[in-house]
Amino acid sequence: MPDFYAILQEQLQKPAWFYLSASPYNLYQFLHKFITKYYPPGTIILRDASWMTLGGLFNTLTQGTKEYKSSRIDKIHEWLPRRKFICIGDSTQMDPETYAAAYKKYPGWISAIYIRKVTDAPFMEKKNEPERFEKAFEGVPSGVWKVFVLPDELKDHVTHIVGEAHLGVLGQLSAFFCGHEREKQQLEKDKVNA
Repeated sequence: MPDFYAILQEQLQKPAWFYLSASPYNLYQFLHKFITKYYPPGTIILRDASWMTLGGLFNTLTQGTKEYKSSRIDKIHEWLPRRKFICIGDSTQMDPETYAAAYKKYPGWISAIYIRKVTDAPFMEKKNEPERFEKAFEGVPSGVWKVFVLPDELKDHVTHIVGEAHLGVLGQLSAFFCGHEREKQQLEKDKVNA
């Protein structure tokens, strides 16, 4: 996934990144180090509650992930109502339902929704059923949302969203999405020598 984010970072000319998580704020240091190491810099938005207190634990258990993320998306929309967004999530919790609801609530604000189908975690069969995604994205045009296992499945969609890319970036996209190891290695060498 970090390579995919790097491609988006370049293709979208260094967009503002928001990392929205239902994790409590006391995981900030860990998440900040992880994001800084592997992903483009951005704003990390975490739950106000901490698992370190009874009240924080109660709040985490009673406010669902969808409700929490929806309220934060509403806040981001308040801050940046004229910006376009791409939502990237996964199938482990309620990201498909949350992002679809935001798409419907704020027409024209979300350009694309990408949901990674998590296949390497236990008990994901029901959460990964096509019917779940079809129900979640009912009323959202099929050209807006994509469910994927590997980021290279998004090649055509990203190209469509971004529009005509300059040749250098398109070459990187091809190398990344097609998975040609030699081309990727050469691109890395070219970056170092540049």
